[in-house]
Amino acid sequence: MDSENPLVTVIIPVFNQRADFLRQCIESVLGQDYPNLEIIVSDNHSDNGSREVIDSYADPRLRVIRPPLHLPMVQHWAFAAFQAKGEYLSMMGSDDWAEPRWLTTMMSEIAPHPTASFAFPNLTLHFKKTGSTQAARNADIPTQLIPSVQAARQVIEWTSHMFSWWVVGAVIRTRDYFAVSGIARYATVHNGDYPLSLGLLTRGDALYVSKPLVNYRIWGEEEGKSDGRRQAVILEDMIRILACIKSDPPVQTLCASAGWSLGRIRRRFIKLALLWISLLPTRNGPTAEERKRIVSSLAMLLSTRITLGLFMIPVFMVLKVLVRLNPGTLKRVVKKLLRT
Repeated sequence: MDSENPLVTVIIPVFNQRADFLRQCIESVLGQDYPNLEIIVSDNHSDNGSREVIDSYADPRLRVIRPPLHLPMVQHWAFAAFQAKGEYLSMMGSDDWAEPRWLTTMMSEIAPHPTASFAFPNLTLHFKKTGSTQAARNADIPTQLIPSVQAARQVIEWTSHMFSWWVVGAVIRTRDYFAVSGIARYATVHNGDYPLSLGLLTRGDALYVSKPLVNYRIWGEEEGKSDGRRQAVILEDMIRILACIKSDPPVQTLCASAGWSLGRIRRRFIKLALLWISLLPTRNGPTAEERKRIVSSLAMLLSTRITLGLFMIPVFMVLKVLVRLNPGTLKRVVKKLLRT
């Protein structure tokens, strides 16, 4: 064991990724100058040629694995992370990529902070549709240790559009990762980042590294992403997260200490649904089956006395108008509808 440079395992889960994106990701991790590195590339039964790209690399640091059958996204990430041998682990989306000194910088920052269960860097966001880029966080925010309660408050507040931005490129203490059952702790399908972040914060603090060390690609079905249709899954994950927080005393206590009761978290999720979700039958909108799942999930989130069925759709559309025109009015309406 190298006490000065502990082993870091970088997990790259893959399913039907574009070849150019996948190569950029793998090569950016292989190009790290950190001296004690294990790379696990897990192929989730791709059928578009991704396996051929993966097999083209011959490097003793790189290990290729495959689950026994195709897994939902979060479960696949969990399967891959379970193989980690390092004292630290990190997860990298197969369409993202790291800057050359990402790991060396992250490890030099987390080493002096033994209370941090994980460290996460600033990111450069790449919007494929427009070709534009921007930093995920204000460059004026310095590198800092964020106490667990304050970090939990930020997780809940910020993840309105940053669900993945705490975990991609983060360096996590492996003992803490497994102590909270990892990324699959709440059996979510798409969003494992949110519960993992909260779980890790029951073990320690968070360390923010201000340098933009990882590149995060934002693209969707319109730009050719194979799993870009996610509205129904995101809502169903919200239901799972709420149910699991209710039965998870350490996380519930952490959230309450951060000023977020279960009722307030539920209202937050409803507001996010109103901002994100569309029920209109457009070309890239939800299918008929997805609309049924969305309506069912919205009814569960609202926990209202409203009759289910088609009546939920006009109610949802009215609430969408309210959230855009008058957030204060929406807050009063939602509080009346909710049983908290």
